[in-house]
Amino acid sequence: MKRAIYFLSLSILTLTASCGGGQSETPKDEWHVGGTLHGSTLQIWNSSTEKNKLATCADFVANVKDYEGDFTQMKADATEVMNCIDESAKEPELASQKSTEVAASCVLLLGIAK
Repeated sequence: MKRAIYFLSLSILTLTASCGGGQSETPKDEWHVGGTLHGSTLQIWNSSTEKNKLATCADFVANVKDYEGDFTQMKADATEVMNCIDESAKEPELASQKSTEVAASCVLLLGIAK
């Protein structure tokens, strides 16, 4: 069952990666720009800046939900996913886990991809 959830969550992120967020306007604060942790391990995630983590999570959530220009909700969801990944990254045995895999699980657990 755990393996099925893992592959389901990976599939969700993979299938929706090409959808884009479709935002109609950009906020003045560019918190959602410049994320580079998409393929990183949790070990690399741990040593990254909060700005990079949040921008990466903005990409994750934009690929699973259409925010219709609601950057306030997008930032709230991205922050929740970032915090979820941060919690998982505290576990030393998960250091080699990919951030995308953990993000997919977090998105499902948090109910963001409704």
